[in-house]
Amino acid sequence: MSHIRGLSLAGATLLTGMATLACLYIGVHQVGRGMLDGANLALVGFAVLASFEALSPLPAAYQYLGQTKEAAGRLLELVDAPPVVLFPDVSGAPIERYNIHFKNVNFHYGNSDPWVLEGVDLRIEQGQRVAILGETGAGKSTLFNLLVRFWNPVKGSIHVGGHDLKTFAESDLRRTIGVVSQQAHLFHTTLRKNLLLARPEADETALKSALEKAQLLDWVETLPQGLDSWIGEGGSGLSGGQARRLSLARMFLQDAPIWVLDEPTEGLDRITEQKMMHALFQASQAHTLLVITHRITDLDQFDDIILMDQGRIIARGRHDALLKTSPRYKALIERG
Repeated sequence: MSHIRGLSLAGATLLTGMATLACLYIGVHQVGRGMLDGANLALVGFAVLASFEALSPLPAAYQYLGQTKEAAGRLLELVDAPPVVLFPDVSGAPIERYNIHFKNVNFHYGNSDPWVLEGVDLRIEQGQRVAILGETGAGKSTLFNLLVRFWNPVKGSIHVGGHDLKTFAESDLRRTIGVVSQQAHLFHTTLRKNLLLARPEADETALKSALEKAQLLDWVETLPQGLDSWIGEGGSGLSGGQARRLSLARMFLQDAPIWVLDEPTEGLDRITEQKMMHALFQASQAHTLLVITHRITDLDQFDDIILMDQGRIIARGRHDALLKTSPRYKALIERG
């Protein structure tokens, strides 16, 4: 493709030069005969160059036409494909307690693929702080995706407040579970509008309260435009720690009864990580908290720790108890 593009560019340049020379040659004769003003000869030359400049992108566009058609076809396939998960229009009975129960959950990505989760049975009580720990590929993020219903379990079921997730309308499920994912999904707009995605009706006091909980308010108040400052595409105007804490502030603003965080401190330095976890623990007093991570930080602050490996739960308990009873957990802690 680069060879063809080079030939195309060389050919276009050659044609431009030849056409310009031809027009100037004819124009010189016209000037000599008094049929063309000398000053207009330069205008003729520039007009030829401008016309070729306008047409020069066309060969490259034609070269990429096939790729563009294929990409458009794939996009249309995605648009027309039926959704992986179907939600009812209306939820079932109202929820009184926000406990979570994974009942013998199994999951794989395809019929011929190995199980990513196998026989996971896990109950988290309302108000508990639970960490799900394990190395990369243990199945932690898959649990996250199943809980927020990006996918459905292949076998088993997941219940919140005694109700199967499949009975929740999508809007009700999103109000029930606040999420901070691995990637901070921030948009090319102001801090205010990024926060209001979580709760459009929130006032200035609520916004500042959420920022204060996430330890961002002092920084925001130093900005010339405050909450109306633009943050760039994907939060490019923020540091990694600021972007993560802005996602955390958005979850605080939503104030859902269940908070689920998937690798919330991934890529952060140890000091920023500790500050973020401290802010989270302070704000989560009245919430069910589920943190999915492979980082070893503040584990003694959790009520329960779940250790996973190859899609299975291999140990469970508090930090001090697991250090005594689980060699795998102890080895993981010692490695840091």
